Amino acid sequence: MSKKGELLKAIAVLVLSVAVFVQANSNIRMKKEIEELWFRHDIIREEIESLYKARYRLENELRRLEEEGIKVNIEIEDIFPDAKETSMVVTAYAPLDPAAVEGMCYSGDPTVTASGEAPVPGETVAAALPFGTLLYIEGIGLRRVNDRGVGPGRIDVVTETRAQAFEIGRSRRRVIILSGRGA
Repeated sequence: MSKKGELLKAIAVLVLSVAVFVQANSNIRMKKEIEELWFRHDIIREEIESLYKARYRLENELRRLEEEGIKVNIEIEDIFPDAKETSMVVTAYAPLDPAAVEGMCYSGDPTVTASGEAPVPGETVAAALPFGTLLYIEGIGLRRVNDRGVGPGRIDVVTETRAQAFEIGRSRRRVIILSGRGA
């Protein structure tokens, strides 16, 4: 093999080595980002579970008091003084369903929301409110804003399947903005 051929071969090996190195670094960064997203996901899930447990304890205590003949009238505003009640059009989407259709169930990467977090059925909604805003949606429950894609006065709820999304359909529901700058 000529010197020119050997030089070209060495350059090709060098270029491939650099490409492998860059890819490996990219994979390491991506792995760290995914770990951070899962960590944040776990924190949000724990917050929601904590709220559900508190609700369960409060409901049981209210039942006990009512059985004793004590009438307690607690409004959501008593617990969340900055809460704001409104009415919004609620729809749903299922970006993680294997049968998801781009443009209908998601746009872009279905595994990442506009906030950079993973969409979590039972937790995530898209809304024109600040990321992290906690909402109570009548008939659906507590959800957190982590995605966009809908205009003001609308909420799009993440579900596991398209069938669940179709079940929710499109309806106007009472929504209480519990936390965030939207409250």
